[in-house]
Amino acid sequence: MNAKKNFFKKILPVIFGIKGFKISKKEREFFLKSNPLGFILFERNCKNSNQVKSLTKELKKTTSHKHTMIMIDQEGGRVARLKKPNFNSYPNAEFFGIIAENNIRKAKKHVLINSIMIGQELKKIWYQHELRSSSRC
Repeated sequence: MNAKKNFFKKILPVIFGIKGFKISKKEREFFLKSNPLGFILFERNCKNSNQVKSLTKELKKTTSHKHTMIMIDQEGGRVARLKKPNFNSYPNAEFFGIIAENNIRKAKKHVLINSIMIGQELKKIWYQHELRSSSRC
């Protein structure tokens, strides 16, 4: 067995990113061979809702998994892959930390509201898994 075939045989479930707004021919071929568990989207992959929906659909076609994972790190502040003018902006984790210093209940309420708003926006573009750190308040 040659080294290339052996490499793909040993690959374990993994998450990949892509270079741009669309899957390149090389990326598609690689994903079809490696069958990743899922994908993570970055700002360079997200132009608008319709484009992200289309990209998500195409990415899912490159795996044999029934539930291919599509992830994005959308916390707010600098940690936002979906940005204006096509997407809403949200406060950073420090914003909630400052509120928590004076009133933890109020901070938790704001984190919940913020998380729901982000979730609703992500639901509109068929997204599955968000990487969120400030929701641990």
